[in-house]
Amino acid sequence: MLCIFFYVNENKSEKLNNSQILPTKDYLKNKNLQDIIFAQKKATENVFNKKNIPFRSFEIKKRNEKITTMARVILVSNLSLYVGCINKI
Repeated sequence: MLCIFFYVNENKSEKLNNSQILPTKDYLKNKNLQDIIFAQKKATENVFNKKNIPFRSFEIKKRNEKITTMARVILVSNLSLYVGCINKI
């Protein structure tokens, strides 16, 4: 099975409200949502690498209709390849 990650690099991102962060989650203070999402992506990729799970990772630098359509085509084409492999078993 092949996993596919899409990451959109947003220039503007909301910052977390420090007053609403629990004391046990201090490491989230002064972070914006984009930083957290990127850290989660990298952590997931590291786990996949350590466990030798195949994946593809795409970073989208600018979100627009053309890029979104290309991402959908990549996703559907990989899904059809995967389903084709299952049907041959």
